[in-house]
Parts: sequence; C-alpha cells; structure tokens
Amino acid sequence: SRQVLLLGGETSHSGPEHYVGKDHKLYTLCADTLTWQQHCSTVDTNAAASSCSRMQALTCNPCARVLHMAELRPSSTTQREEIVMVGGISESGLADMHPWVLDTETMRWRVHIVSL
Repeated sequence: SRQVLLLGGETSHSGPEHYVGKDHKLYTLCADTLTWQQHCSTVDTNAAASSCSRMQALTCNPCARVLHMAELRPSSTTQREEIVMVGGISESGLADMHPWVLDTETMRWRVHIVSL
C-alpha cells in the first residue's frame, strides 16, 4: 500500500515565540485508509555509538530535527527502498552531517560515518 513517512519535527507550538520541542518519532500514514501508525524503529547501535551519544542511540531514531533533507532511493545492496536523511537543526543546534538511512521494509535505521 502507499504510505507517507513523517519523521518528527517541531511539536506543541502556536508560533515561533511558543516553541516547545522537537519530536524524533517515526510515523506512517496509510494513503489508502488515512490512518496513522507510530513506529519504534530500531537503530544499528554499533554504527550509532561511534557518532551519537548513548542516549540518542537508545531513542530508536536519529536525534529530533527540523529543516533536514531526505531522499527516497533504491538500496544499492538490497534493492529495497530506503530513505536517506541528513542535516537539519536539532535541539542543540545544527545536526551532524552523517547520513541516516531508513530501510522502509524493516523500519531499521543505520548511520553512515562521513570523514571530512
């Protein structure tokens, strides 16, 4: 079925002056039934441990962020669809530029460490 994926964003605000926080949860909207489902996806904690805090790795998702970029593409290794997400603004400022990849079948995140 067709789905829309939503990764967090800003929460509980009525304008820029009443900003409350960011949400890191992953949601899908089934386009056929118009029903939402919240996912507690899993993260590859071995990869995440090298670029993220332990607390962030335990949240099951990349850190909460807004204004990030994401792209749907076929995986070069599995040929399944995956979403690559990078950048944005997190609670502590600019999010790191390590790309996070979500396998859309397993809903499992992995992070790629980029050397600059």
